[in-house]
Amino acid sequence: MPIKLTKSLLKSTVLGYVTFRAYHQYYDLYAPEPVDFKSSKDKPKTIVVVGSGMVGLTTAYYLGANHPLNKVILLERNAVPYQGTS
Repeated sequence: MPIKLTKSLLKSTVLGYVTFRAYHQYYDLYAPEPVDFKSSKDKPKTIVVVGSGMVGLTTAYYLGANHPLNKVILLERNAVPYQGTS
């Protein structure tokens, strides 16, 4: 079944192509450089864990224990961890 080239189809196709090209030109100019995670593997990092429930404490523990260069900050809204863990 051949596609009939109508004015509206042609107009939408051209508009789509122009929009696509404009987006990619904008992205090529202003996109941030990709992050190379391998190069930052052995650099010290500051990691913030929000919440000191069971998952938050476990995450903070393993991030600090398994990677000694990491500085782990644990944030809790209450004075002691409670209420969230059943």
